[in-house]
Parts: sequence; C-alpha cells; structure tokens
Amino acid sequence: MAENTKMLLDREQFLRRRAEVAAPFEDVPVPEFGPGCVQRVLGLSMTDRTRWEMKVYTGRSGDRKVNGRIMRETLLVATLVDETNAPMFTEADGPMLGELPATVGERLFDAARRVSGMTEQDVEALGNA
Repeated sequence: MAENTKMLLDREQFLRRRAEVAAPFEDVPVPEFGPGCVQRVLGLSMTDRTRWEMKVYTGRSGDRKVNGRIMRETLLVATLVDETNAPMFTEADGPMLGELPATVGERLFDAARRVSGMTEQDVEALGNA
C-alpha cells in the first residue's frame, strides 16, 4: 500500500489491529537511585485514565475541583510497572511516592503524562477545574 493511501477500517479490522497495539512505555533514568537505574512507566488505557481522573476530582459536577495533593502520586501508582509491565504499587503506596524528591517525582510524572497521551494543557486544565 502506498504511503499516502488511506485505509478506512471496518469493525473487524479495527478490533484485530487494536489487539496488536501495545501500550506505550518509557524507561526513565533515575540516577538518584544509583548508576544505570531506570524505572518503567506504562501508558494508561482510556479506561484507566478515566479511573485516574475520577480519583483526582472532588465535589459534584457543578462544583468539581482537582485534589492536587494526590494528582501526581495516584498517576505514579497507576503507571509505574516492573519488567513484566505488572503494577509495582497500590493506592496505599501513594503517600510514600509523594515523599520522593520532587526532581525524581516530576521526571516520572512527566513521563507518565506523555505515555498516557496527556498534554501539559490537559494537566493544567485538571489543575484549573
């Protein structure tokens, strides 16, 4: 198929190709933990991203606010994985992750945002909600 040719997918093609798409990840250097140390950050699915957004919002629809206190920690809980892409942490670990040095936490948070398809504007909008 030529590079500029478009192929409109039907349902079966969509479902087959969807199953072949792996979640994006990024191995983030964490030199603060030792030479050569990296942490894998796995992108969220749409369902997982919605679940995360529901956790960080507080209040009812007309008066919703973002709980910025837990925004970063809960995203790290949801995206930090081991070499098999299995989650490393649970919600109970959020406060511990919040104690990371800000340089480490922000580096991991930025990677989690990128591989989960969140723009800086998305995060700012959460903070302004």
